[in-house]
This record gives sequence, C-alpha cells and structure tokens, in this order.
Amino acid sequence: MSTARLRDTACLAEVRRALAVFRTRCAAALGQAGPALMATDEHLRLELARHWQRELIRREEAWQEARRAWLAAADEVRHPGRGPGRASAEDERVAMDRARARRDEAEERLAAIRTWVNRLNSDGGGLVHRCRSAALALDDDAQRAIATLDALAAAIATYQVPGPTS
Repeated sequence: MSTARLRDTACLAEVRRALAVFRTRCAAALGQAGPALMATDEHLRLELARHWQRELIRREEAWQEARRAWLAAADEVRHPGRGPGRASAEDERVAMDRARARRDEAEERLAAIRTWVNRLNSDGGGLVHRCRSAALALDDDAQRAIATLDALAAAIATYQVPGPTS
C-alpha cells in the first residue's frame, strides 16, 4: 500500500480558487442566455424585419417601374409609332428581370427573418430554461466540490505527522 505525506494545502487552495473562478464565469455565461436571446429577437424584429420590409416595398416599386418600361418598349416594337421604331425591348426586359430578382431577394430575406423569429420564440424558452437548470446544477456541484476541498484542507492542516521516535 502506498502512503502520502500531505503537509501543504497550497495545491488544494489553488484548485479551490480555479474552481471558484470557473463557477463564476459559467454562471455569468449561462445567465446571459436569456438577455442574449431577447436582444437577438429584438434585433431581428425591430431592426432587420423593418429594414427588409421597407426594402421590399422599395424594390417592388422599382420592379413595377421596370415592368412598365418594358411593356412600353415592347409595345413600341410591335406597333411602331412615329419614326423608325425600336428593334428590341431586350434592355428593358433585362432591367425588369434584375429588378424582379432584387425584389425576390428582399422577400426571401424577410421570410428568413420571420422563420428565425418564430424559431427563437418556439425554441428559445426551452434553451433559456436548460441554461438556468445547467447553471443551478453547476452551482450546486461547484459548492459541494469547494466544501469537499475545504474539508480536505482542514483535515490536512490538523493532521499530525508523527515525528521520528527515539
């Protein structure tokens, strides 16, 4: 059987300090889950969603304008009025297609934002609850570990090492 000569509790004190720092940092990180979730939700709903809603309206108007220009050019090609007429309405069609793609992009972004807001609302509460549960469990375990380390240090401090017998 092996024996150990324990006289110094400095190692245990260092582990205790490190555990206390770990406990504090974990509690802070886990405690930020709720506020971070709320901040993300607000950013999505109040900033990004509003921005992309305005952008969608602006891009819809640009698409409508490009469509009107294309229809007018196409009509001019089919029914030349005064002058030599137009050979093609291709430039206007390309501009209309680009405007449609930009409008569609705004719709997609707005849909993605709505999806994430819904997901945060449905899954976020559970996440915050699990973070709180983890924080409580971690705090309990860390308190027990610190108490155990304190008890070990106290036992080592009171332990009397027998001196050499003469």
